Amino acid sequence: MQQLSDAVRRQDWRAARTARAAAWEEVNKLADDLTREERKTLWEYKQRILAGEARERHNGASVEPRNSRVWVRPPEADLIQEQRRVAAARTRAAIEERRREKAARKAAAKAKVEAEQKRQPREVRVVESVRTVSGGLPSLGKRR
Repeated sequence: MQQLSDAVRRQDWRAARTARAAAWEEVNKLADDLTREERKTLWEYKQRILAGEARERHNGASVEPRNSRVWVRPPEADLIQEQRRVAAARTRAAIEERRREKAARKAAAKAKVEAEQKRQPREVRVVESVRTVSGGLPSLGKRR
C-alpha cells in the first residue's frame, strides 16, 4: 500500500497499477470481513489512477513518469507527426475533391433534366370539359 501511495503521489500510473495489483493479491489472501477498509482504499486509488491517466491523455502529456528529470523528444516523433499531418491533408483534399465532383455531377444532371423539359412541348390532355351558361354555372349537358 505504501508503494501504491508513493506511485500515485509521483503520478507514475504504470507503477501505481502494478502496486495496486500486488496489494490486491495480498488483500485477497485475508478474510473478506477483515479487509473492508483496504478494499475501499484500493477502490479509491483505482479511481485516482483512472482520473490521472485520463487527465494526461486529455492534456497530451508524455507517457514518461513525472519523476524523470529530463525527457528529450526523439526526432522520429517529429517525422511521424509530420507524416500524419501530410496524410491528413491528403485525405482532406481527396474528400473535398470528391465533394466537388459529386456537386458537379449533380448540377450537370439537373441542367440536363431542365434542358430536356424545355425542348419538349408540354402535353396537356383534356379528359373532361363542362359547358357553362352565361352566368358561369354549369349546364346539364356535358361534353366528353
